Amino acid sequence: YTLYFIQDGRVFYLELDDATNIDALSFFEAEGSPDHLVRGLVHQNTIFLLGDETTELWANDPTDTDNPFHRLPGGFLQFGCLAPGSAVSLRENIAFVDNHGQVRIANGAGATQRISTHAVERDIDSLTDAQKLVIEGFVYERRGHIFYVLSAATFTWIYDHTIGLWHQRESHDEARWRAA
Repeated sequence: YTLYFIQDGRVFYLELDDATNIDALSFFEAEGSPDHLVRGLVHQNTIFLLGDETTELWANDPTDTDNPFHRLPGGFLQFGCLAPGSAVSLRENIAFVDNHGQVRIANGAGATQRISTHAVERDIDSLTDAQKLVIEGFVYERRGHIFYVLSAATFTWIYDHTIGLWHQRESHDEARWRAA
């Protein structure tokens, strides 16, 4: 399927193996507590609908021919996403900045964990609203360590997922690391 995420919470899907025709009735939408959709992310067969205030987890149900997508049992989380660019796949989880300015990891079963420290949260909180919206995240691997990089206008924090520790990084004459 090809999915199109719409800010009003709807997700349109194209028929299986047919990316040529969008049916106006082929959609599903956040239903637990519909809010503004900040980011849609597909990770390991789970569809994360990251809203302003809440997150819903959906999956494909090939047995339902009328609507092949359904919210997962327990797939409703009481927090949303602050910065769409912060949401990335991180091995078996996704990582993102939630609507409270904390960095979280979540898996496809709905289990979440706060991974940010108070220092990371202070730096996120010190940003203007416009700066918060453009926080960027990406993942890279080096020498057996998996790193989640979180950059904004005034900082870069890097989470070593392998050992569970944060560190900062800067480029010459910059407050942040230039890598993106």
